[in-house]
Amino acid sequence: MQVCRGIYQFMTDEGFSLAPRVHFRSLMNHFPHAYLTTNKSTIPISLVHVALHLARHVGLDVSPVNFPGTVLGRVETGDAQPDHFFLINPSAPNVDDSILLPNFGPTLTLPGDAGQLILRASRNVEASLLEKNNQTREFASAAASCTVTIRLLLVGDNQDVLLEEWKQLLPIEYYALATTLPPLLDDDRKSYLEEFCRKGIEDEQREAFSANAKHHTDERVEHFVGMVFRHRKEGYIACIVGWDEEFDKATVGSVDYVHTAHVTRGLHQPFYKACLSTEDSTRYVAQEHVQKIALTADLAKSFVTNNSLMSVYFSDVQLVTEDNDRGFFKPSADLRQVYPDDEWYAARRATPQQAVNYFYRPGGSAPTPQRPVADVRDDYERWYTEAIPNNRMSLSLRSGILSEVAWALDRLCRLAHNDHFSFKAYPGLIDGLFDWPEWYVNEGYKEATDEQELFSPSRDFVAKQRYALESLFILKNGALQEANAQELQNHSHTLSLILNGLHNLDFNKDQHQEALLHIIDIFHGMAPNLLINESVPDCSNPIIPLKRIVSESKNRSLIIGGFNSLNGILSHPGNALHFSRTSESLNAAIRYLPLFMDKQLLEAALEHIYIHVAHSATARALLLHPQFASLLKVLCSLILSEQQSTEEKVTMDITPPHRTAPATTAMTARNYEIPAEELNALGNSNEPHRCYEWMRLGLSANKDAEITQVDIWNLYKETFTPYQDQVALLGASDVIKYVTHVFPTAQAMVLPGTPNRFIVRGIERRQELIPNERFKCLWNRSSCPQSPFTSPSELFDHLSEHLAALQTSPNEPCVWATCAHTCAEPQHLRSHLLTHLSSSQPLQKHPSQSDTITYASGYYDGPGALPTMRPIPPRNTVISYEKPIKDPSSLALTAVLIIRVLFRTAFASAEAAPKADADHFGFPGAIDDANDPANGDAQAADEESDKEGERRGRKAFVGVRNILENIRLRDEALMSWITEMVDATIPDLH
Repeated sequence: MQVCRGIYQFMTDEGFSLAPRVHFRSLMNHFPHAYLTTNKSTIPISLVHVALHLARHVGLDVSPVNFPGTVLGRVETGDAQPDHFFLINPSAPNVDDSILLPNFGPTLTLPGDAGQLILRASRNVEASLLEKNNQTREFASAAASCTVTIRLLLVGDNQDVLLEEWKQLLPIEYYALATTLPPLLDDDRKSYLEEFCRKGIEDEQREAFSANAKHHTDERVEHFVGMVFRHRKEGYIACIVGWDEEFDKATVGSVDYVHTAHVTRGLHQPFYKACLSTEDSTRYVAQEHVQKIALTADLAKSFVTNNSLMSVYFSDVQLVTEDNDRGFFKPSADLRQVYPDDEWYAARRATPQQAVNYFYRPGGSAPTPQRPVADVRDDYERWYTEAIPNNRMSLSLRSGILSEVAWALDRLCRLAHNDHFSFKAYPGLIDGLFDWPEWYVNEGYKEATDEQELFSPSRDFVAKQRYALESLFILKNGALQEANAQELQNHSHTLSLILNGLHNLDFNKDQHQEALLHIIDIFHGMAPNLLINESVPDCSNPIIPLKRIVSESKNRSLIIGGFNSLNGILSHPGNALHFSRTSESLNAAIRYLPLFMDKQLLEAALEHIYIHVAHSATARALLLHPQFASLLKVLCSLILSEQQSTEEKVTMDITPPHRTAPATTAMTARNYEIPAEELNALGNSNEPHRCYEWMRLGLSANKDAEITQVDIWNLYKETFTPYQDQVALLGASDVIKYVTHVFPTAQAMVLPGTPNRFIVRGIERRQELIPNERFKCLWNRSSCPQSPFTSPSELFDHLSEHLAALQTSPNEPCVWATCAHTCAEPQHLRSHLLTHLSSSQPLQKHPSQSDTITYASGYYDGPGALPTMRPIPPRNTVISYEKPIKDPSSLALTAVLIIRVLFRTAFASAEAAPKADADHFGFPGAIDDANDPANGDAQAADEESDKEGERRGRKAFVGVRNILENIRLRDEALMSWITEMVDATIPDLH
């Protein structure tokens, strides 16, 4: 509960609160992008959404509750009691009221179903939409679309959906609903949605076709579409997007707010529909409130940034100039159809005073200006795209009139970007598109001489060359669609155009490279279906110029396109006989392979190499290639470079168990000695009570420790032998048996060995900590009864008393502990005793020496033990390695496949060669096909050449064995390939 109170206080500090009742129906209160930023004062369901996310972030088990009246949050406490949860209300007025106990009945406090809560939120949106409080039409349309989607997916009965109520949907919303939702609906609901969208789209189209153009026939209309003004009363700045000669109720339904207050001239005056400069909203303003202002660059930027409708209504902007001191927005093509005169008036108006005189000219004082013609661009003229034989674009293209050809090509270049552009839709169009490219590849290229590289070519040639390039551009873009590609492939002029272009155009000349690039792109789509007979002459074989392009050209785009076209041709099984003619392109692919940064070129080169190695005869020939060893190293390096982005670093601590203890301590551990009084009382007790108590006092449980059974018996016997006259001693077997009575976890056992060891595991001698006896007097062979001193000076004063009590005689021995030193003179003995005194300061340690001592697991002697007797502690051992977490890139997979096929070829006669299985792990391999005519050539080849190729191939694989060992792949099947190749090269290392 305390955490939930903290969440409530955090939300309060961040500005979250319950919205006033008058703002409950604000549309912004229902969408996270608003109530997380600008509308933090919002409705309960939104506050619950924020609170539950915060609670889950801190680890609480929470869920929403679909409580009547207001949504609550349910927090699980994890207890086994019936009331194992409590409720939270983020919309409560204070923190104490935000926590509620579950006193409302079990059915009302169950975790809410997601569908019910989403449906509840959508009903809240519906209520806000019906009130229309400060809503833009675009935002209301998007919200209505969300509501319709939820209704269709979650409401069971069609009668409850009531889609007909939502008339504020924009046309784009109808199209979105009609294209995205049907796959998620059943047949009945799908038909219901299609009917609804069909009606909405038909209404929109009907409204668009019924829109009448508005001309400036009424002299009262002083202003025009695109003009910027300031409202005389409200002060905001807006741009006119439409006008009516008088107040029109039909227009009122399409704007967000109508300004009719303070209108002195009544409703029988022009009204203007306008977009605001500060927000995504529209207004309907009377002419008397319009005050013209200049359109500056900053103001134009404000319109475009803050109001999304500006990009719909306008296509360009004309800022303030000397001839036009106010500037204006240029209407879009659609808006020009409705208001065809406005742009003409805007472009030709003069100063404000002259403009007033023009609009309010006296009768007969000025000539009537010529009526402007609507400026409608070709992109919007539907009759030019009609599928009829006399289609204007087709006729213009084949007319021979250069201006008509330029017009048709310019328009087709724009239309070719459309996904619905089809050659079949315009009869005769594709024939006209071949005219200029065929002229260029057959005759026109001859005019592109070396002199033209230094001097400007003729205008006529430049125009015709541009027509050829634009025609090729249209053909290339159109071929991106399958239907157009099929139409182009079946056309009789396509192949001749491609062959003539490839053979006639010099790829080293800049003026031909764009045309060649378009031709190669067109050919790329039809190359996989092209069968080239062996008897075809070189002038009709596209392989000849393509291999020259990829091997000699310096244009990257031409090289990539050439590789793609060659790969398409060679992928056809019937073109296998032409592999012998592609050695130049294979050498080029090997040469470009180290360019790891150029992914497109690398992908094309890799595919070209794979197509060659997938053919068994070419793969055997590649083993004899002088660059084969380098090729293999580059392929392995490519896999390693791509591998870096697929791995993560894993760190693992494998240090054995150990423990640490302080290197120095003020206390010393020793075996516990039972005090004499307790021992005397215990010695006269009866058995086995005496044995039990002795064990409790002298021993302690430790699962990792052990004591020999002989030590336990001897310790018992030494302790109670002085008291055996009063109470007889127990036998050894009884003492060992009683250990398990006192310590149930202890266990007597026999450890096999020579000899066997009889131990009790799970107990040890009890230890006690005593002050460190660093300054203890050990005179008279450590029998001095004096307690330890606190400093060396006090100890030396005490030793002086021992020296004073001695009888001075020569060769006096030192009786300190076990010291065997003898002093010739008595005064020397005093100096010698100083060597037995410890320093008052601790010994200095090396900076690298730790303050703790590390012990191996199971070793429990304290720091007082001899360091040389301790087992060597374990070293801190941490290993780090890279682990693949995702599959490698397509480039790496292609490289792996190439290496695999080459390995099979190099080890074809070895036992380590992989056998041809059924699926090859989903990859094709270099399996000999009995029906392949190349196999006959392979069988007739010189066996010595094959053996030499295998020898070189194995040697190359031995050379890259170290690189192969570093390759790691997540897929087990692919990794088994690498492991197999590494293992197969081991015998060749010796």
